[in-house]
Amino acid sequence: MCKTVVLRVIQYGTKDDWYAMLNLYGGKKQVADIMRHIKHIPARDASYAAIVLEIDKKELSCCTPRV
Repeated sequence: MCKTVVLRVIQYGTKDDWYAMLNLYGGKKQVADIMRHIKHIPARDASYAAIVLEIDKKELSCCTPRV
């Protein structure tokens, strides 16, 4: 369930939604950990979230090359 909430906030959320998500899930580190397990995040949204959460976009499973 938390993956769905995080994905929807990344895709459609306002600034207030982002603050609520970060408070609900315990901060940037925990949200980044949840994001690492989401397989399908649009590239634009993944880039924005990586900047906001201060992580490398390559850490996200949606942005790693598949073999």
